Amino acid sequence: MPDSKEKSFSEKFNTWIQTIGIIIGSIIISFWGVYTFYYEKVWLPQSAPVNISINFTLKKAGMNYINDDRRRTKLIAIEMKVSATNPSSRQIYLFPSAFIVHGCKVRSSSLKNSDFFKGICDISICSDSNIYEIRHSDISGSSVVAIGNLIDDKELRPGELVTKTFIFHIPLREYDVLKAYAAIPISKKNTDANKINLTWTFDKNEINNNFGGLVAHGISDAKIEVCSTTSMASLWE
Repeated sequence: MPDSKEKSFSEKFNTWIQTIGIIIGSIIISFWGVYTFYYEKVWLPQSAPVNISINFTLKKAGMNYINDDRRRTKLIAIEMKVSATNPSSRQIYLFPSAFIVHGCKVRSSSLKNSDFFKGICDISICSDSNIYEIRHSDISGSSVVAIGNLIDDKELRPGELVTKTFIFHIPLREYDVLKAYAAIPISKKNTDANKINLTWTFDKNEINNNFGGLVAHGISDAKIEVCSTTSMASLWE
């Protein structure tokens, strides 16, 4: 039988092994907990893509006669509503946004089958096209009736919603259709929004931004995403 000294040493050795095992296990569990917390609370939200949901509508809001310079003009009030929501899990930062509304005329037309189906094929080839083919009418004569900044907010928290309503007026029977475009550039980094003075310009009946100058400022275009939408409204009775 082993003497008492050998037994005492064996018991102490086993106790040391158990203690070391418990310490190592505790370190592994603690490390895994820290890693899981960092992954779920820090890395995953930071790596998540950012976007913004835009709801953009136009509608007639009444008519009235306006007396001006001895002339009585009937105007249509147009209500334009916009709402922007941050559906992502992280805060996003907004650059200056913009909108433009065109008033258009509708004229009658009649395309032959060959021309109509050719137009459909041309559109289907262009996967990024936002146009469509109309057989019995044609929208033309575009004129700008409203233009400006869309929203004033500089940032949106996760799930936050902002709304804004515009009212503008157009002469009765001057236009048949309203076509509107709105754009909100966003970034997931606050430093990007502070460094770049993104501006909008009006040229050739359209609005454009100065994205071409971003590389000169050391900021890649890939860090900024432009969320845009369009809306149309008929002015017929």
